[in-house]
Amino acid sequence: DLLAVGRLVGAAALARVGAALLLVGCAAFLTVLVRLLLDARADRTPMLTRYALLAPTGLAWAALTTPAWLRDPLGVAVRFGAPNTTHLLGLVFLLVLLGTLYHIVPFLVWVHRYSDRLGFESVPMIDDLYDGRLATADLVLVVVGGGLLIGGDLFARHRLVVAGGAALAVGLAVFAANLSLVLWRHAPSSLGDGVFDPADGD
Repeated sequence: DLLAVGRLVGAAALARVGAALLLVGCAAFLTVLVRLLLDARADRTPMLTRYALLAPTGLAWAALTTPAWLRDPLGVAVRFGAPNTTHLLGLVFLLVLLGTLYHIVPFLVWVHRYSDRLGFESVPMIDDLYDGRLATADLVLVVVGGGLLIGGDLFARHRLVVAGGAALAVGLAVFAANLSLVLWRHAPSSLGDGVFDPADGD
């Protein structure tokens, strides 16, 4: 990565080129993501919803970071983007992580528990494994919490940061509880000494 190399050797010109390439790449990726989401015909899922929020969040970070990195790519204050946008970047990664886990965990549980029963008996769909109300609740809490953290950074309001951190923490707890319930209800053996299901003994 030219940005990292430029910062390592203290070459502002090289770091500036690397920053420009990275930002253009991010913007291009997010633009393609928006196009794919608009063309998607699948039902709304926690993964797609979080990826849909990822696009404007990531583009906002790139837009704020572009002038800061092009002006001073070596500055300590702009290491992770424009000043006071660390929480914005963190929200980008958090949306990716939560959306991906909402897809991977139920999918793996469904494949392990139900895929071989398909066609022989009624089995739940992948999106039936988690609680949709909890998924909505954690989404609202994470987005509101992240928004308050970002607002607190940009406008130097400590109370917003505290409130945002609390909302975000509760949202992550709800998210963890929802996926834990998926394992508890549909793959108890993965939690250790779970309840034995005779159907898993064959």
